Amino acid sequence: RIRGDETFRQPCSEVLEIDYKDYFMVRQKDGWMTRTYPNAAELEEFGKGNNTREGMIVLCSRVCLWYKCEKEYVPLKQLPTNLTVEVDGHQVHQSKELNQLCEVISGDIGQGNENGQYTIKFRVNRPDGQLFLSSVIVL
Repeated sequence: RIRGDETFRQPCSEVLEIDYKDYFMVRQKDGWMTRTYPNAAELEEFGKGNNTREGMIVLCSRVCLWYKCEKEYVPLKQLPTNLTVEVDGHQVHQSKELNQLCEVISGDIGQGNENGQYTIKFRVNRPDGQLFLSSVIVL
């Protein structure tokens, strides 16, 4: 489910920002949420030529206003206890912090399918927990 953060949008008649700070939200009550990365449109635009991947995926959460997140917020570093991630059917057991908002997931993730795409599943395990995912970067 894609969500937008209205606090960052300016109510102006002239466009001030092209890229709004939208994010994907996964709630505990949603169960498994599945997406393919890169999707068909991204593959069409950016996947011309070599689709070989390095087998590295970076997940980034959204910035909380003044770094004060909602009590339901489940940070990526709570993987695999409060958050379960699977890549092409393989559970991710660990990640490495890239910065305050991003984690590099590791494990048996391979190099994606023949098009260089990964099927990634997310599930929040903490009751009433929510994951706010701003970016999925496939290298």
